[in-house]
Amino acid sequence: MFFILSFFVLLLMYLYIGWRIIIPSNIRPFYKRMAWAGLCFFLLNPFVTFFLKIKGYVTIFTDILAWTGYISLGFVFLLFVLLIFRDILFILFYISKKIVSVIFSDSKNPGVFEHNRRQFLLNLTNTGTAGAAVFLAGYGIYETWRLPEVNEIPVPISGLPSALEGFRIVQISDIHVGSTIKREYVNAIVQRVNSLKPHILAFTGDIADGYVNSLAYHVLPLGDIVTVYGSFFVTGNHEYYSGAMEWIKVIKKLGFKVLMNEGLVLKKGSARLFVSGVPDYSAHRFIENHRANPSAALKGAPEESVKIFLAHQPRSVPETENLDIDLILCGHTHGGQIFPFNYFVSMVQPYLKGLYTAGKKWVYVNRGTGYWGPPMRVGSPSEITLIKLTNAHQVYG
Repeated sequence: MFFILSFFVLLLMYLYIGWRIIIPSNIRPFYKRMAWAGLCFFLLNPFVTFFLKIKGYVTIFTDILAWTGYISLGFVFLLFVLLIFRDILFILFYISKKIVSVIFSDSKNPGVFEHNRRQFLLNLTNTGTAGAAVFLAGYGIYETWRLPEVNEIPVPISGLPSALEGFRIVQISDIHVGSTIKREYVNAIVQRVNSLKPHILAFTGDIADGYVNSLAYHVLPLGDIVTVYGSFFVTGNHEYYSGAMEWIKVIKKLGFKVLMNEGLVLKKGSARLFVSGVPDYSAHRFIENHRANPSAALKGAPEESVKIFLAHQPRSVPETENLDIDLILCGHTHGGQIFPFNYFVSMVQPYLKGLYTAGKKWVYVNRGTGYWGPPMRVGSPSEITLIKLTNAHQVYG
């Protein structure tokens, strides 16, 4: 149902672009037909790529299809948004002009000249809108090609033991290794993570978009991450789209502790840090015994310990309302990835990106270390998060 709905939403989007750009354009009928054929190709491309991938066909050909399909999808989305904005301005201008004509009793017939002027203005703004979409798409591609920025976040914890002052938690999330993200990108992430000298690493899900047999090789550099007290992983929704159990085996072999409604105590001097985590919010739809259970994850946590909780989706946060947790780390949202998609994400997720408070808890939502779908980021750059624990009394006096 999700893919059927996605297809019809995209179909309406592509038809709108054709209606507003191709139909009024001053080009020969043959070229108009070619333009419509091109729209049809780019509409079907991502779906063909997806079905080839789930059937196990992963080749250079499918990678090329993925690149062209996802880039065109990102461009079309940006073009559609800009056209909608342009057309809203047109409508407002038309309404205001009508109001003025009624007030001043202007009953002039627009005639052929006025019609031609409107047609010229439409085609002129179509050209400008398409140019703006190309610019934004190019900028978005650049944002995904460069290494994720390191976002350093101090988190004040009330009563933090002195042994944990400056404790460094590096969070990565949503790498989405697949047709357009390969081993080289993962290796660059690992080098940057290691340069931050983390005490622990928290990976909050969505390691890949595809099956183990075709993508395991590309995630191998993650096994080279060096930490003092360990690397931890919780499953995201995308693990369940392509064989969660197989991916969990691979992740464990890379040296990660996969937290499945469980936690463990880390000791630093006399201080205790309890790291816990749950499977993805929707995991039970695929594997019933993977249902997220925050209470079970916190079982056995020492009362005096600092409690860190990992969950892929921010939708898991409300389920921790009555639990004693200091800091919750999430991913999944990508911060919206491409503006203005962030507004749609905010409709279904309680937190979008960055640091929040939820009662007495801190919540941090990572924008994603990779990207999903179109290799573009507009308004929400990728990130590696460096969280430094500090005593709340030192911050607030």
